[in-house]
Amino acid sequence: MRVDNLCNRNVIVAEQNTSVLRAAKLMREHHVGSLVIIDSSSNGRKPIGIVSDRDIVIEVAKGISLKEIRLKDIMNQDLICVRDTDDTMDIVRIMCMEGIRRVPVIDSAGNLVGILAMDDVFEMLAGELSNLAILICRQQRHEKRLKC
Repeated sequence: MRVDNLCNRNVIVAEQNTSVLRAAKLMREHHVGSLVIIDSSSNGRKPIGIVSDRDIVIEVAKGISLKEIRLKDIMNQDLICVRDTDDTMDIVRIMCMEGIRRVPVIDSAGNLVGILAMDDVFEMLAGELSNLAILICRQQRHEKRLKC
């Protein structure tokens, strides 16, 4: 399955000069665990970083004022992006190797089109496993009817 069939296309974004306090409010408002940081000066929406709720908690634990610190100060700039045409299971392997739970999804021009989270993959796999369980039950019922 291609990533574009599974990724969430409603990506909550922010610019690098956004305050961490504003970012935390955005995450709460949209019920998300991360924000993709985009470069709005380029054509389109090019992802340049990502900030997770955990990144913010670490800053709070340091005692830093969330009003003063900007996302550019805490964002992960070693961003791994994936193409919308990539195979989901290939991306899962990369996510596991890199120890990351979310990856921005880009198109061929490098513009942000979605985000793939491990939660999305788990949900898809759970659905597939459920379908397999239903198949097994139906097959067993079918065999019982044939024997009668």
